[in-house]
Amino acid sequence: MREINKSASAKFLSLLKQAISMNKRPFPWVKAFCAGIAASLPVFIGLMFGNFEYGLIAGMGGDPN
Repeated sequence: MREINKSASAKFLSLLKQAISMNKRPFPWVKAFCAGIAASLPVFIGLMFGNFEYGLIAGMGGDPN
């Protein structure tokens, strides 16, 4: 019984260590910025034409009908 608990706690500590570790690679800021623009573009177009709801629906990929 104790061996099972030790194994489970060792696995949990390993997962915790992996979750807290830092990557050495830089964050792709340009890619994140472009994704934000692409997601907000339909909403802004909907605002420009006076149909904010339609802009939100288009941004989510839905069908207004």
